[in-house]
Amino acid sequence: MSLPQTANVIPLQIPIAGLNKRDTYIAMGLEYASWILNFDLENQLVKSRKGYVIHSTISAVDVVLGLGNYRNTELYAYCQGDGVNFNRIYDITTTTASLDHTTGSAGATESYPFNFSGLMAFTVENDVANTSRQYNGSTWASFGFAYNGRGTLTYKGRVYLTNSKVVYYGGLAAITGTMTAWDTTSLFEQGDKVYWLSTLSSPSNNVNEQYFALGNYYGEILIYAGDYPEAANWEQVAKFKIPKL
Repeated sequence: MSLPQTANVIPLQIPIAGLNKRDTYIAMGLEYASWILNFDLENQLVKSRKGYVIHSTISAVDVVLGLGNYRNTELYAYCQGDGVNFNRIYDITTTTASLDHTTGSAGATESYPFNFSGLMAFTVENDVANTSRQYNGSTWASFGFAYNGRGTLTYKGRVYLTNSKVVYYGGLAAITGTMTAWDTTSLFEQGDKVYWLSTLSSPSNNVNEQYFALGNYYGEILIYAGDYPEAANWEQVAKFKIPKL
């Protein structure tokens, strides 16, 4: 036979972890406190975290597509016009931005800056009338080859660009002349367009341990070794598949 049980009533305090007039912001747990993006709250202080300051201001009608530097001393911004005005390049080396070059046509939607053979260059996506530009330290000029597409890299002395399922590459140490097309359609299991290009290298930076990488929308990644796609030593050395989230 069990004995009768009695229960003691224990009063509990009102929860105070959440937003209330009693606790200061800094005393609240992170799961309850109000969020202020990129700022940390301290007693009587608000401390910036990953904040920013304005370096230069350009024309209100221009949208910055890419930033590039020439010999780490001159900084430039490639900008999209408003549909009426041409694409433009601003010198933003100092806090006073100045218009340095007009491309002669509009239409770029992204810009990919890179440095090659003593030049700084901007390639652009959705190129219209060859709006990609190269800079030699004093003047801007068009590339010596027409280009539409996305992504730019240099690998073992050649410029590589991509347009949909085709990768184009130039001559050795050249940014002019005819580019060679490399069709990647049959290389992927799911033959989608190339979304990015990249390079890999060992910590020793040995030229024989540098690799060419490309990937598509479905997460397939191909790794190649060799000098360039038509070279005798060009071969696929690895293949990966990263699931989409």
